[in-house]
Amino acid sequence: MNARQMFGIKLGLNNIKKLLKCLDNPERSFKSIHIAGTNGKGSTGAILASIFAAQGLTTGLYTSPHISTVRERFRLMGINNSMEGELIKPVEFAAFYKQIIPHLDEIPCTYFECTTALAFLYFREQKVDIAVIEVGLGGRLDATNVITPVCSVITTIGYDHREHLGETLEHITREKCGIIKRGVPVVSGVEQEECRRIIVSTAERKNAQLFEAGKTVEISNVQYSISGTKCDIRINGIAIRDLFLSLPGSFQVSNAQTALTAFSVIQNGNITPVIPYIRTGLRYVSWPWRFMIYGNSLLHDRHAPLVIIDVAHNEGGFRALSANIRELLPHKNVFLVVGMKENKDWERAIKPILLLCKAGIGIPLPGFKNISPKKLGSVFEHSGIPFRYFQSVRAGVLHAYKLADRKDLILCAGSHYTVNAVKKVINSLD
Repeated sequence: MNARQMFGIKLGLNNIKKLLKCLDNPERSFKSIHIAGTNGKGSTGAILASIFAAQGLTTGLYTSPHISTVRERFRLMGINNSMEGELIKPVEFAAFYKQIIPHLDEIPCTYFECTTALAFLYFREQKVDIAVIEVGLGGRLDATNVITPVCSVITTIGYDHREHLGETLEHITREKCGIIKRGVPVVSGVEQEECRRIIVSTAERKNAQLFEAGKTVEISNVQYSISGTKCDIRINGIAIRDLFLSLPGSFQVSNAQTALTAFSVIQNGNITPVIPYIRTGLRYVSWPWRFMIYGNSLLHDRHAPLVIIDVAHNEGGFRALSANIRELLPHKNVFLVVGMKENKDWERAIKPILLLCKAGIGIPLPGFKNISPKKLGSVFEHSGIPFRYFQSVRAGVLHAYKLADRKDLILCAGSHYTVNAVKKVINSLD
């Protein structure tokens, strides 16, 4: 399957439709929720899947990209499965991919088209009650956009993948709105007025009832902590007090607001009977590598710095990450270990975090075209922040440990691939 990456990103639905027809259209065998957005798709999907699992539903969760293994993209949750989601087994992955292989000579599918078809095969075989499907890129021409969901969700709109989705927020919004189906309710967590107008007009044109998260779910008495968030909520006028969301940070509260709006839509607004499932789902939801405190035995020293790994890789992600640090760790000096691909709008992306940085440490992303050290360094140095680039991830991480002490924060971000590379290095420090 890795060899399929040579086809790169090819937006369009022709190949995936042909492939799924050859596989007897597995995507039609289960109910689904479809989630698009610049940031927050995975967390919103994980929260929804956790609530469904608490409800006793066998739930599929398909997300991308992965950190360590492609199997992370395919999770099964429910009464008989872990609340965190069991990954597809290697033997299952192999069996379903063997069903796909015979068709690839005639249908030149991309890596993502193959994983999408594999997810649908897996969820059909597992007889899931509902599947939460995350868009890979954009929406309108994304391979996942062959499903007809029971609810469509748009989490946020921001700048990312501009080479594919357009240069303006309006262009990007129209691409995300491509997942809105005629007559299918749509949930929006989008706040920018210029983007909201497009979502409203698209929903009206397609006769899709629109539910805006901020108007459906009220959140109050919020208490943030590094382990999660306590709050009260009101859904459709029904009050639920003393909830605990195990994902820390204000942006996760916004994601929960969007997820709960979608859950309310699925329940036809009848919230009272399902309050216990909401409590359980929020308390036990797990979505790794988002503001994740990380360490190993070497770091269990009271003099060691705090280490947080986060998959922030665009402007919205870094802005949310900065807000989290201000809310939860306001007195920490931040040593940023960052690696980003050259084709990203990286300068715009990292600006929100620069105000918190005491030093920047650049690392390469093995196997990708990286930003030149000189360009990356100039952004830090222009802001008066010391910067040093290293030719290996290990050297960069070790340098961060030399600079930081227990009053400091080592923050590793910039890409899912950064997270994976840093994780391997930290695991080896023993």
